[in-house]
Amino acid sequence: LQRYAVELGRADSRLVIVSDNERVRRQLEVAGVLDEIGEAGLYESDAWLGRTVRRAHADAMAWVADQSEGA
Repeated sequence: LQRYAVELGRADSRLVIVSDNERVRRQLEVAGVLDEIGEAGLYESDAWLGRTVRRAHADAMAWVADQSEGA
C-alpha cells in the first residue's frame, strides 16, 4: 500500500482508505502508509460504514474537480 500510495502521488493522484478497525490503522502507521497518505487519507468509519464511504467518495470527487480546475 505504501508503494502504491507513492506511485499514485507521482501520478498526481492519491490513495484514501476507509476502515473501522484500530488494528488496520496501527498496521498502516507501522508500515508508513499513514505518513504517505496523511490523516486526511484515512476515513475512520462509524457504525454506518456506508456513510463514511459516501463521504470519502464526495471528498474524492471534490478533489478531482479541484485538480481539473488547476489544469
